Amino acid sequence: MRIVLHGQQAFGEAVLNKLLERGEDIVAVCCAPTKEGKPEDPLALLAKEKGIPYEAPEGTKCAVCDCLPSKGNGLVFDHHHELKIFRGYCCNSCNRSMGVLGDTTQSLLKALKYLNKTDKLTKEQILEALELE
Repeated sequence: MRIVLHGQQAFGEAVLNKLLERGEDIVAVCCAPTKEGKPEDPLALLAKEKGIPYEAPEGTKCAVCDCLPSKGNGLVFDHHHELKIFRGYCCNSCNRSMGVLGDTTQSLLKALKYLNKTDKLTKEQILEALELE
């Protein structure tokens, strides 16, 4: 099984060590970004030492707004909370916005329906924007 570990600090480091000792296939690690003037997360340090990806690849854009990360709005590891699967990298603003709206397709569709009361996009325009047919 391919595993992505989502954790932080010493506990995350200990979990990663145990998983590696058991021979698990760790494909990536997600941890909080290092803040300026603070020491790097021990989990990130261990992932770096073991050659395990722990941050978005250089040049990665937000999967929602298509913007590059910026100071104060970095990329985060977005995942489906119930299915526990990685969806992609989103900027912190988009990730938090989806979370506030419930982090579900249904909740975002309700917001779209509300916004469309004034935008008045046609079904065809909405489907084209969603790239659905």
